[in-house]
Amino acid sequence: MKVVRPNVIRRVCVTVAALSLVAIFAAPSRAAIISVDFNTTGGPGTVTGDFTGSFTSGTSTAWNGLTIGGGGAVPNHAAVTSGTLTTMDATSTLNSITFSLGVSPQTYNCFTNGSPAAPAALRGDYAFIRADGGGGFGPQLILNYQFNGLIPGNTYDVKFYTAGNQATATIGGSGPTNIAANSQGTFTGLTADNSGVLAGSYTQQTGVNDASFAGIQIQGNFATPEPGTLSLLLPCGMFLIARRRKQAARRIA
Repeated sequence: MKVVRPNVIRRVCVTVAALSLVAIFAAPSRAAIISVDFNTTGGPGTVTGDFTGSFTSGTSTAWNGLTIGGGGAVPNHAAVTSGTLTTMDATSTLNSITFSLGVSPQTYNCFTNGSPAAPAALRGDYAFIRADGGGGFGPQLILNYQFNGLIPGNTYDVKFYTAGNQATATIGGSGPTNIAANSQGTFTGLTADNSGVLAGSYTQQTGVNDASFAGIQIQGNFATPEPGTLSLLLPCGMFLIARRRKQAARRIA
């Protein structure tokens, strides 16, 4: 009678682990929404729930509040990165997802609006860029931003929200798209890069001095890779399983 060697048991355990990984990556995908409201110190707070024009989350209400600076028309705020963002329905994410807001070539301003359009908690405070700080039209400024920690190769939809000033947005190589004041603009089918980043920019529209940025939403699958990514992972997993089984059979024979 053949005795099963310890290294054979180890290889069987590796095979079981490989099967577990395949099962994890093959888990059903589930779309979710991550929402970020830009807040100023002393402003109206963080918006909650769905409203006209937003991505629909159903009964979920949770937005992430990102404090970007003081109230009033306070200039010269440096880049800021959020803590780990949560989905509106509190589903888990594969990675720690954050949002970064910065600017090139200058820092951005913050503004608290006493008479905002609805929803007031969203559009009552926001980031904005002003060409020259006055009534003229100076050089165009660019407010850069990005989501970090997304799943590489996954596709997402993104919705931007303006406040009292219109803006032009780009993201993930799409755009530019003009967004009216107190409105929203939507981009669909955007692919996170190999680092899990989805980046874009916010600028003034042609012939306009200011641009406002009140908040942003991203919708997609944050828990598992897309089928296209999975199709690359599955052959690797099956190859490893077959190889381990073959090696185990040789040891036992």
